[in-house]
Amino acid sequence: MLIVFVLSFLLLIGCGPELSIDFDQEQTRIIYDESLDLISFYVRLENNGQLPANDLYARFIIDQPLQEAIGGIPEFIFTNSAGEPNLFQISGGSSYFIAEAFYLEAEIKEQDLINSVLVEIYDQKDQIVASHTIEHVTSE
Repeated sequence: MLIVFVLSFLLLIGCGPELSIDFDQEQTRIIYDESLDLISFYVRLENNGQLPANDLYARFIIDQPLQEAIGGIPEFIFTNSAGEPNLFQISGGSSYFIAEAFYLEAEIKEQDLINSVLVEIYDQKDQIVASHTIEHVTSE
C-alpha cells in the first residue's frame, strides 16, 4: 500500500504546472530603418503557463552578413555592471519584451536580415528554455 501511495504522489508531482515560455511570432521582428542606418531587434516573450518564470536571460546570436554590418558583433547578452547576465521575470499568463538597436556600419539588404538572428532564453541553471530565429523583418 505504501508503494502505491509513493508512486501516486510522484506521478502527481510530475504532472504539475510547467514553465511555458514562447515567442510571439507576430511581434518578434527585426526593424530596419534604412534612412537612419539603424537596425533594431524586438522580441516579445509570452509565459503561457501558470508558473512565474524567474531569473531568465536572453542571448542573441548574429549570423553573417548582419554581423559585419553591425561592427562584427557575433553575439550579445544583456549584462549588469558586474558583467553577469541581466535577469528578468515573466509572471504566469503575461508577456515581456526585449529590444536593442544598432547603427549599421556597412550596407545590408533587407532580405539578408531574414533568419539572421537567433534568440535563446536561458533559466538560472543556464539551460535553454526557449529559442527562436527571427524571421519577420519590417522597414521604416
